Amino acid sequence: NPDTVDEQYLKSLASIGVNRVSIGVQSFDAEVLRTLDRTHDADLVPLVVQWAKAAGLRVSIDLIYGAPGETLESWSNTLERAIELSTEHISAYALIVEPGTKLAAQIRRGELQEPDDDLTAEKQELAGTMLEAAGLPWYEVANWGVPSIHNKAYWYSKNWWGYGPGAHSHINGNRFWNRKHPLAYQQAMAAGSPAQGTEIIDEQTHLEERLMLELRCIDGTELSLLKALNVSAEKVSSALADGLLVLLPDSRIAVSAKGRLLIDGLVLQLLT
Repeated sequence: NPDTVDEQYLKSLASIGVNRVSIGVQSFDAEVLRTLDRTHDADLVPLVVQWAKAAGLRVSIDLIYGAPGETLESWSNTLERAIELSTEHISAYALIVEPGTKLAAQIRRGELQEPDDDLTAEKQELAGTMLEAAGLPWYEVANWGVPSIHNKAYWYSKNWWGYGPGAHSHINGNRFWNRKHPLAYQQAMAAGSPAQGTEIIDEQTHLEERLMLELRCIDGTELSLLKALNVSAEKVSSALADGLLVLLPDSRIAVSAKGRLLIDGLVLQLLT
């Protein structure tokens, strides 16, 4: 978060081998930041980016769109200001109102408007247009710019090891996650392991997750994966006819620009 780091801290990260940071900007609209319960001042962001670059770190900016009250104009301004920072990577995620959160309660009580799906789709399309025009090509549903090795580990089911409270890891089909509360994490670490839970990914789950994740990416997935999942030719043909999927060379299939807006529903449609 922009208000939890300083120049020396970023230099310290670089000195121990960290080579990339993702800065949780979320928005440059003060009202949107308040709605999202973020504590930083958006005017601090350029300085933090400058510090990170000076430390030799690769920099990514994280944005969130679709907050209650956010207009298309506000989102356009946020994108413009993010682009002006000249980072090599920008992530833009649609807001998900999770049950049990403060935001969900505010919407339920009528204090805030529920996000509008059509407006959210417009914002995603605007992000693609503006970011690609700025020289940041799309490569995954929520990511533009130089593909991150870190992110691609998720999209292609590689191994990764997460450090810190609440971090998730995946090693050779074994997924595990750490305790979320910092004090509980610290105590568990002192006792031997901070892991709170584990699961072993069976082959069917692995194949389904591959479809869900690889279809999010620009180079799509292999047609052989659809065959392994027993996805019918009729479902694939229907999605192609609806303009949600496109065929690529080398026996691959990917989502279209239209399909990116409906990716989760599309995956469910193929698997059920």
